Amino acid sequence: VTTQVPEFTASEATAKLTFGERNRVNADATLNAPIADGVAGRISFGYRSRDGFVTRPNGNGPTGADNSYVTRGKLRISAGDATDILVAADYRHMSAAATAMTIEEFDATSGLVPVYDALVGLPGGRPITSENTVSPNDRTDLSSGYDHTDFHGGGTSFQIEHHFDDALLRSVSAYR
Repeated sequence: VTTQVPEFTASEATAKLTFGERNRVNADATLNAPIADGVAGRISFGYRSRDGFVTRPNGNGPTGADNSYVTRGKLRISAGDATDILVAADYRHMSAAATAMTIEEFDATSGLVPVYDALVGLPGGRPITSENTVSPNDRTDLSSGYDHTDFHGGGTSFQIEHHFDDALLRSVSAYR
């Protein structure tokens, strides 16, 4: 979510809701409001949810699923005619099945594949072949690796600007 700078002039709210295939739900909302003379705040929120859409016969269910949200808040303070202060913070949580990977063409006789098959694939009963590597269609993922992302993260920033007659001095500090 990238939000605009809070406005001092008027309150404003927007919302958007989207529904779609595979139980898709997207929701976005923003609120901007003057808090006091020379102080304004803005908060934004986004949510995404969708079921997976690519099968994984060798993995743990379908890939492409998404369940995430993000929020961001900003506080703007006017410290006189020439100085603005902006404080921002954001947080994001993303829980999603891995991105689907399909292989359209593969040569099982080149590179290190014969070495892998001799040492691992054939003794383990799963040699690398075109049949078990090339995806039969764009909705089937034959990979077998870890298939989930669970991310929590956020950060904060502080910006101060002072306008001189012929110059602008800006300082930005941030932590993520």
